[in-house]
Amino acid sequence: MSGLSSAFMFGGHFSHSITCIAGYSSTIITGSTTGEIVYWKKHENYTPGVFCALPTDSACISLCIVPANKEISAMCSTQWLVVSLHEKSKIRMWDSVDGKCLAYSTDLFAENNDLSLLTKSIDDFVLVAGKTEIYMIDVYRMQSVKFFYTERNILSIVYHKNKIYAQTIGKMYIFDLQDDFENSSCAILDVWVNVEENTYIEIIKDLIVIGNSQKLYLLSKDSKSETPIQKLNLSDKIRYLAETENSLLICLDGLIKIYKQSDIIKYYKDPRHIPNHERIITGSCPNCYGIIHSTLVFSDGSDLKTLNIESKNIDKHKWNIEEQSFNILNIGEKVTAYNLCINNSVLIGVGTDIGRVILTTLTHSSTSVYFNKKSEVLSIYMNNNILAVGYKDETLSFWSYTSCKGTTYHTLPLKTIEIWTSPVKIMVPLSYSKKNIDHLNEMSWKNSKSNWKTIILAQCETGAVMLTCFEKLDIVSYFQALKSSIVKATMFLNLEYLAISCANGHIYIFNMTVLALEREIIGDAVLNFDSIELIDDKLSKSLDRTDRFTACYEFYYAEPVRKCIEIKYITLGCDNFPVLHINLAKIVKEKPEMIAYVIPVMNSGNLRCGIYGKSNAFAFKNEWVKSLHLNAVRVASMIALNLPPPTIHFNNISMIVAALPSNSNLRGRLLEFITVSNEIINVCENILKPHSKQVRYAKRTLKHSLSINFSCEKYHSQRIFVSIPEVIAIVALSCACIKGNFGKPDLVIEHLIIMIKSSDEGYILLATELLNRGLTTFSKSLQETQVSELSKELLLYSCKNFKNIAKDYFYKIATKLGLIHIQTFIKTLTSDIKNQNLDKNYQQQIFFTIEYFILHHFIEATSILEELGDFILKANNIKNDFPNKLYGQHFTTVLQTFVGLLPMVSLSSDSKLMIIGLPTGLVYVYDLKTSRKWKPLKVFTTTISALDIKENCIACYSCQESCVKIIKIEQGILGSIIGNGEMKIVEKLLLGEIESVATTYQELMRTVRVRWVDMKTLSIFRENKQEYLYMVKKVN
Repeated sequence: MSGLSSAFMFGGHFSHSITCIAGYSSTIITGSTTGEIVYWKKHENYTPGVFCALPTDSACISLCIVPANKEISAMCSTQWLVVSLHEKSKIRMWDSVDGKCLAYSTDLFAENNDLSLLTKSIDDFVLVAGKTEIYMIDVYRMQSVKFFYTERNILSIVYHKNKIYAQTIGKMYIFDLQDDFENSSCAILDVWVNVEENTYIEIIKDLIVIGNSQKLYLLSKDSKSETPIQKLNLSDKIRYLAETENSLLICLDGLIKIYKQSDIIKYYKDPRHIPNHERIITGSCPNCYGIIHSTLVFSDGSDLKTLNIESKNIDKHKWNIEEQSFNILNIGEKVTAYNLCINNSVLIGVGTDIGRVILTTLTHSSTSVYFNKKSEVLSIYMNNNILAVGYKDETLSFWSYTSCKGTTYHTLPLKTIEIWTSPVKIMVPLSYSKKNIDHLNEMSWKNSKSNWKTIILAQCETGAVMLTCFEKLDIVSYFQALKSSIVKATMFLNLEYLAISCANGHIYIFNMTVLALEREIIGDAVLNFDSIELIDDKLSKSLDRTDRFTACYEFYYAEPVRKCIEIKYITLGCDNFPVLHINLAKIVKEKPEMIAYVIPVMNSGNLRCGIYGKSNAFAFKNEWVKSLHLNAVRVASMIALNLPPPTIHFNNISMIVAALPSNSNLRGRLLEFITVSNEIINVCENILKPHSKQVRYAKRTLKHSLSINFSCEKYHSQRIFVSIPEVIAIVALSCACIKGNFGKPDLVIEHLIIMIKSSDEGYILLATELLNRGLTTFSKSLQETQVSELSKELLLYSCKNFKNIAKDYFYKIATKLGLIHIQTFIKTLTSDIKNQNLDKNYQQQIFFTIEYFILHHFIEATSILEELGDFILKANNIKNDFPNKLYGQHFTTVLQTFVGLLPMVSLSSDSKLMIIGLPTGLVYVYDLKTSRKWKPLKVFTTTISALDIKENCIACYSCQESCVKIIKIEQGILGSIIGNGEMKIVEKLLLGEIESVATTYQELMRTVRVRWVDMKTLSIFRENKQEYLYMVKKVN
């Protein structure tokens, strides 16, 4: 059953300190000091409309807007993409419609790169710069495609008509993007500026305009121009510089000057023509600006102001988030704390500034009000019907909750305790994990139940952390203060360690034995921490490592979830807000009694719909949940419950194709409900065709220069970076091809291989599943080299740690693929069994594959017995040359399966000789002591049905000839040393014909057996399923 879950955020006002501004015609985009990004929609009078929260606090340094290419626009209805640059040199790309995070740079740049500048570049690229380096980034692949550097630190950059203009303290560098050579500046101009002040660059026709301190520098783009640099002195320091269609805007403190571009050009040519300007008083000193067409946007905090360049009107736009309204609130009473609680139903809880706490169901049929003193409520948490409330006066009260109809009032808490340090601001649950050793003796961590069900983690305003017990109604222990707000916490039961993940992205490890902080994990170390995924909740851990999209047909969800209903927390500004995750399909199947409590969530006036994106980023719209989302949940539930879902056009659900792990029913049934129109097929096919020499050059660059592994993992070939449009196009064409709507399977196979060889785990899983689903369609087009290549890739992925994927998933698909060119498949495994440097488990996965193949496809195995024998011989040779206990165990298991399951294969009692009888009537002897194969002997003209070896004699039986032949093995002293010998037929027994009971060859293979009772007697189970004993005369 699928783990689909819809997400609903409960919360209200939070702080948003604006640091940067960008936008397009209908929307203003703002970044903040705490990292969240906000969309202000023009049609709503520029009120905050979409909010994008990061998993950790990371200030947004700069923003830019990238037009979506025509393919993305056609398939995903997205016209613009938002690119943001954050602290620690991280880049993210966001959907401009609903705020989902589409791409994340992960470890593209080290934190010490100190990237601080971001600007738009050509097509799908942006430019980022830090220190003396400029990188050209493909935002779809999140990969660097070109690199430039300067001698001194870069102060400002701008892109204009295929050229980059970069200003340092004394030089203006001009780089041509059309030049095939990286870092080849086409011009360097001498311009000295003040590094203590901000520097701005704009291009006006053939003129470069530089704003710095109180001066405007004007110089020609032509390095050979004889006109000197002109300077225009201003009355105050320049805070921002921007150009519109006909104007140049210079922003000063409390003042904006608007010059005509023609006047600026005249001044450059003749400084005697002092340019005229218009003055607009802003009445404030903004800290950031942005230009959107003919509108200047600026801010000095949380609010925005817009200046229409044409009308000269300034409009104010307040930072305002609609607050929840509760009838029970008094006039002027403000909500100060939010949380969601779950007992038999879903409860929303709010605390107010006068000390009241209100718990109510979503239908408001039951409401409980708690009030004991007039002190502002800062935090709320409920555990097993015990409500904990943190107050401003540094106390923590415990209340008893009982559900009842109507409104009830409570004035006496069970207990109130004083907090030593400061008021409690955050309370979060503890998750528990313990070591798990699987059958392969591999250690992993898994969720576990604990007797500490009544223990939670709380944090005070000073950062101090404490364990709070709801059974004792008291603080169990205090820990030292942390630098950031706690987000999640996991207790490792076997080790007695507590791991706390904080909003700053750091992980703090506490030793529970001594109740002390043992270590702090920062930066790249977080990615290598072997238990990080336990700290990241089950909801979002797959999204973190695999970086996938999460949008589906106006219905947003995250997956998987462990429970029917879960509550997680996100950080916006400096506040934490709860997010309710509801898996309706799971509820319908496991707890149908809860449906009545859950459906009101869909129509609730207090919750907002949310969406998870890459890197655990969470976005939600500033609108109340509407009932149309219930239909979307119903669609997902039908899929999860294996009910016939409605048909959905691919362009309405295209972004989901890279979102799901292969064990999701939704992915498994993708082909059953998605249709791809001819228009989308044409668009997708064009995406996969190189349009120009530049595109082909870029792809060569990516494959040869950028296809590197950022980890220590090894692969058969370099990883390929696949862009978002390419992934969507490949999946669309795959679906169309499998359903018979697209007649180019060769093209689909070629690009599925590219996806499987990509660097993204989500793409790998998706391509593998599509290949698996379409093998019937693709089988006639798959070439032997492709089968060999894919088999090796899939077997290597069997060694990797793919979350929520069965360990046999990849090698089972590799086996199905191998059946198309079975000889090539087995030969590939034979040649690769020696490859032990790729991964320590690679040889083990090859053995698992061979064993699975023999067990589940033994009829096919009888057609390639000689190739299987060669595999055994090759693997045996490695075992003899490089003794390894684990390798030896796997080899023995495969050998026993091979000999025990197939009647035409036998092993001598000392395990030195393996005998194989082929369908051609040939008998082969494989000497496992010396890893040599003897010259074959032609025994029958028909198929050898069964054989057995005892001492130096082999008994061979053919059902078609109803005959047994006895073969004597002769091997001298020299033959035993070099692995050679001779075979000679010494006796022939003609058996009477009988009527076969077996109706299929498979049944016949399971029935017929030959066994030596002693050296004079043979036992044969014949095709009528009867045992016969025959005497042998010429053995000795």
